[in-house]
Amino acid sequence: MLKRAETALIDRLEHRLAALTNWPVANGEGLQILHYSEGQEYWAHFDSFPGGAGGAVHTARGGQRVNTVLVYLQSPEVGGGTAFPSCGLAVCPQPGSAVIFRNVDVTGRRDPASLQAGLPVVQGEKVVMTYWQREGPYA
Repeated sequence: MLKRAETALIDRLEHRLAALTNWPVANGEGLQILHYSEGQEYWAHFDSFPGGAGGAVHTARGGQRVNTVLVYLQSPEVGGGTAFPSCGLAVCPQPGSAVIFRNVDVTGRRDPASLQAGLPVVQGEKVVMTYWQREGPYA
């Protein structure tokens, strides 16, 4: 996890991602870098928080995660895609490309289509940068 505006480069990246999504930079969490080696994966999950007491501890700091920006920094030779099981869709990682998706529907409820998984890396390594955007300013 990187702190918001931790360096001038991170600050520029956050501002570019906020402009790309037309969402306030103040509503963004710090960037997160994830590294996957061969055999590693990230099981199907939601980036949004559950309702009720389970999610309240997280939403107290800026509200719900409404958007996710997933930037591929390094692609494995084989495997490592991002799957959206509810949609029957898998995205193949290409360095420099990004997947942007909403985590909630127009009513603010968790969108079932935002369920995603990092498929197993079969050969090589995968590196991604994740940027989550909240309803309100993230503190």
